[in-house]
Amino acid sequence: MVFLDIAIYVSLAFGIVRAVRMIQPQVRDTVTAFGFLEKALRKKFPDLPAGFTWREGVERARLLNLKVSWEEIQGALAQYERFRYGGGSKPEPAPAEVVKLARILSGGVRLGN
Repeated sequence: MVFLDIAIYVSLAFGIVRAVRMIQPQVRDTVTAFGFLEKALRKKFPDLPAGFTWREGVERARLLNLKVSWEEIQGALAQYERFRYGGGSKPEPAPAEVVKLARILSGGVRLGN
C-alpha cells in the first residue's frame, strides 16, 4: 500500500513539473526572449499603442516595482537594439532578467531575486 501511495505521488509530481514546463516555455535565444517579453507586455498592458517600443513597455513595467534587475534589463535591451537596428552581433544566451520579467508579467511564477 505504501508503494502505491509513493507511485501516485511521484506521478503527480511529474505531471505538475511537466505542466509548468509547458506553460513556461524554455527561452534559449535573445530573439525568442524579446518576443516573449513583447507578448507579456501586450497581455499585461493591453492599452499600449500598436507600435509601442520595448523601452516604452519596460518603463511601464518598471512602475510595478517588480523584483528584477532593471539595470540588467536595460543593458540587455540596449544590446538587443544594437543587434536588431544597428548591425551589432547577436547577444547570446537569452538574457535571464528579460525572461524573468516576461514570466512575471505573463502571470508565471515569480522567481526570487
